[in-house]
Amino acid sequence: PGLRGILELDGDNVHNCGNVLLHVTNFGLIGSAPGSGFTFNTSPSAQWPAGSPTEYLWVAGLWIGAEKNAEKVVTTAVFQLEFRPGLGELDRIYRTRELAPGGARVPSPNADDDRDGIQDEDRLNGVDDDLDGLIDEDFAGISNQMFFCEYRDSDPNIKLSQPDHEPLNFLVQQSSLCWEDDLVDDFIAFNYLLVNEGFDPLINVYVGFFADCDIGPREAEQVAEDDYAGFWEGVESAQLGNSRKNVKVSIGYMWDDDTDESLSEGYIGLMFLGATDPNSDGAPGFVSLRNFRMFAGTASFEQGGDPTNDEERYATMDGTAPKSLGPPDDEGIRPPQIAKKKDDYRMLVTAGPFEIVEPGDTLTFQAALV
Repeated sequence: PGLRGILELDGDNVHNCGNVLLHVTNFGLIGSAPGSGFTFNTSPSAQWPAGSPTEYLWVAGLWIGAEKNAEKVVTTAVFQLEFRPGLGELDRIYRTRELAPGGARVPSPNADDDRDGIQDEDRLNGVDDDLDGLIDEDFAGISNQMFFCEYRDSDPNIKLSQPDHEPLNFLVQQSSLCWEDDLVDDFIAFNYLLVNEGFDPLINVYVGFFADCDIGPREAEQVAEDDYAGFWEGVESAQLGNSRKNVKVSIGYMWDDDTDESLSEGYIGLMFLGATDPNSDGAPGFVSLRNFRMFAGTASFEQGGDPTNDEERYATMDGTAPKSLGPPDDEGIRPPQIAKKKDDYRMLVTAGPFEIVEPGDTLTFQAALV
């Protein structure tokens, strides 16, 4: 079984309930890689507004880095394609929505759908996870359109295309979410649960979300070469019910230099939403943004270009790579960054460190394409 079989198994799964149309796979790749040889490359790839000719993404996906047996190891969904689902009929993307049968969650009074004293213990994967004879009877259904899938970085077949791959042995449970309401229909949110299924404790783990945002009309040529990128962090006021709340915003973003004759006037943001550590004292602790890095397609790694090996990828995740974010100020705000010239950029936001992730531990990470 090779990569081709995995791509065919995934099918054509497009978030289309809001104002952003976005293809999602069950092996970690987000977007459709327009112009590539993938079977889904004609699917929408952050088309915005919905129905327009313009798209704001080539591909995006999860990065995980850790020290394993004293070596720095990184698994990426892009560009290395180091995750795989299984090849059975159950290893697919599952679709659901809030209020779906079996999908109640807090604060719903029937969040424990099967009344067994445990909530959301039977995730939406076609398997009887809690061994009670029922399948997918108690999970969390979120948003107007929710996709859920599972994949791993431990499949031996990964080495067929990535011979240098060293697995971290994470099971990834990926939820992607969109909403219909006009106030919340311009983004796709992602929630990741990462389970250490290996036998090794993983030290100084970092989790990131990577995006290669080639902005321009689908049929235009060389749309990637005239983009700009930047990063901003600050505090904004947000409406929460009948009151307002101050919210810290951490966002990498990109835009097109000349707007393609007004066809590409928008901005796409890669927004860090939060992460939790299973081994903090007391309740699971929140983990903060660690780094933002933009990569210029025409530059060397030392000058801000793409990393070429796991050592360099890990350095971009832990913030020790050249061109990383500066330290936060007294209020915890990192300094802004902005590209000085147009180029073919990609960007990465990371959280960590999770100091130790023991076998069986689960950590969480949330981000959004806005």
